[in-house]
Amino acid sequence: MTSKKLIIAGLAAASFIGTSPAFADGWHGRGHSYRYAPAPRHVVVQQRYYAPPPRRVVVYERPVVVHRPAPVYYAQPAYGASVSGDAALGLFLGAAVGAFIGHEIATSY
Repeated sequence: MTSKKLIIAGLAAASFIGTSPAFADGWHGRGHSYRYAPAPRHVVVQQRYYAPPPRRVVVYERPVVVHRPAPVYYAQPAYGASVSGDAALGLFLGAAVGAFIGHEIATSY
């Protein structure tokens, strides 16, 4: 256990020693000092605004047309049109076959 800690500490020290020349300069002479403040630049930007062309507005009244709504006829329910047992059986069998096929496709290797 101690050899593992010594190896990790040695690698950390080696990586720090390898990067120490990067910290040796201290940012002198590159304009990154706290005392250095560049002169403010005054830039004048003149933007030109063009007015859009005037829009031509036309107003007219639409004619009012009133139509009588079409009559709606409802059909009487047909006798014996309920869901039969064969349709329900087909529905359940189709669902079961579909689930089986989906399971086989999903779990096949």
